[in-house]
Parts: sequence; structure tokens; C-alpha cells
Amino acid sequence: KRFLFLSPDFVIDANGGAFMVELNTNGFMIGDQYPELFTAQNETKAAMVMLGVTDYPRRGSYEADMREAIGDFCSEVAPC
Repeated sequence: KRFLFLSPDFVIDANGGAFMVELNTNGFMIGDQYPELFTAQNETKAAMVMLGVTDYPRRGSYEADMREAIGDFCSEVAPC
């Protein structure tokens, strides 16, 4: 499993045009250093859990149903 948090920085000019000036590869990993300015720390942690950082600790409670649902999807909609 590999993933990357990206955080683009945009500038809006006087005419309303948007320009990307840089693309940070650390996403919202600023941490708790500036909580009054950056409030995305909890959202970043939640996204990381969904991506499997905690190794899906409740996997046993849904794994069979998930595999069945994926199998049904693959047989009906798209080859997997």
C-alpha cells in the first residue's frame, strides 16, 4: 500500500484567475504546530486510518462480507 498526501497552493489574481504556485508533497502534515491556522490534523489522521495505517483492526468483523461484495461487483460490472 502506497499513498501520498498532496497539498497544492493556489494564488488568485485580480481577474479571478487561479494559478497553482507549488505542490507540497507533505499534504496536511503540519501537525499541531499552528492549530489556529491549520485545522486539518484530525481529518488527516482519519484519512490515514481509512488508508490502512492502523492495519484495519476490525477487519475480522467485515472481511467476509467485503470479499463477497467485491466478488459480486467484479462478476457483474467489471473484471477484477
